[in-house]
Amino acid sequence: MRSVIRGLMCAFVSAVWIALSGTAAFADKTTLSVSTQLGINYLPMTVMRHDRLIEKHAAALGLGDISVTLVKLSGAAATSDALLSGSVDFAATGIPPIIQMWSATAGGKNGIKAIGALASLPFLLNTTNPNVKAIGDFTDQDRIAVPAAKVGLQATLLQMACAKLYGEANYARLDHLTVTMAHPDALAALLSGGRGSISAHFGQSPFQDEELKHAQVHTVITSQEILGGLATSELLATTTAFRDANPVLYKAVLAALEDAQKIITGDKRRAAQIYIEAAQSRDSPEAVEKIISGPQVAYSIVPNGVMTYANFMHKIGRIKQRPEKWSDIFFPEMHDRPGS
Repeated sequence: MRSVIRGLMCAFVSAVWIALSGTAAFADKTTLSVSTQLGINYLPMTVMRHDRLIEKHAAALGLGDISVTLVKLSGAAATSDALLSGSVDFAATGIPPIIQMWSATAGGKNGIKAIGALASLPFLLNTTNPNVKAIGDFTDQDRIAVPAAKVGLQATLLQMACAKLYGEANYARLDHLTVTMAHPDALAALLSGGRGSISAHFGQSPFQDEELKHAQVHTVITSQEILGGLATSELLATTTAFRDANPVLYKAVLAALEDAQKIITGDKRRAAQIYIEAAQSRDSPEAVEKIISGPQVAYSIVPNGVMTYANFMHKIGRIKQRPEKWSDIFFPEMHDRPGS
C-alpha cells in the first residue's frame, strides 16, 4: 500500500512539475516594445525588425508567436524617459544616457543595464562657419545642433573636447551654444544658410555625410580625435525587472541583436537596402554601403570604450556612482566578452 501511495505521490509531483515548467516556459510576455533612433548607427535595430529576428528566436526558444513593436524616438531624453517609465521594454541609445540611467537605478529592482552594443561609428562636428577651424573658434554667435543638449552622446563628446582644451573645470564651456534638434532638422537648418542660427551640427551618418557634400560645410573635430580612437557609440538596454520576469524573451532579443550584426557584416549591400527602405531615404544603396563599409565602422555586440565615458561623467559629477569596470553596466551574458 505504501509503495502505491509513494507511486501516486511521485506521479502527482511529476505532473505538477511538468505543468509548472510549461507555465514558466511560456510566462514571458507575448508583446514587446523596443525603441530605436534615427541614423545608420541604429541599423541593427532596423535589421532585427525587417527580418523578424526577435520573433524567430522567440519561436525557436518555445515562446510561440510574439508581437514586436519598434518605436522610433529622437534623442537621449525621450529614450531615457520611455525606458524609465516602462513605455518600452528595450531602448537603444548612446552610451552616456545608458551610463546615467545605470548610475541612477543601480541596485534597485528596476535597475537599468545594457544587454549589448549596437555599433561603433564616427561622429563629426560639421559647420558652415568658415572662421571655425577648431572648437576654440566658436563664438556666442554660433549655435551647435545636437540630439540632446548637455546629456546626449554628441553633447558629451563636445564636453570632453572642451575639458581637454580648456581644462576639466571648463567642460561646459560651449554648452550654452548647443541646441536640441533631431538630425534631419539639424541637417536642414545647417544647409539653409543659418536658419534658426544653426551654424554647426554634431551629427552622425548619414546626415553628417550629406552635409559634407556641400562646399560650405567642413568638419571641425571628430569623435575619434576626442576619444583617441574608435569606440562603441550606442547600446541596447532594459531593466533588471524585465530580464528577471522574461528570461527567455531576453535571450531571444540578445540572440536577435547578434544575428542582426552578423547579417550587416556579411551582406552590406542588403543591409543598406533595408536601411533605405525603412528610413525612406533618398540615399543610394551604394552610398549607404560605403558608409557601413568604412574602416572606422564596426557592428559588434562587444562594447569598446565604455569606461572612457564613465570616468569622464563621474569626474564632472553627472553620475554619483562610477562603475569599477565596463561589465558593471552590462547584464551577465556579456561579462565573458572582451569589452572595455
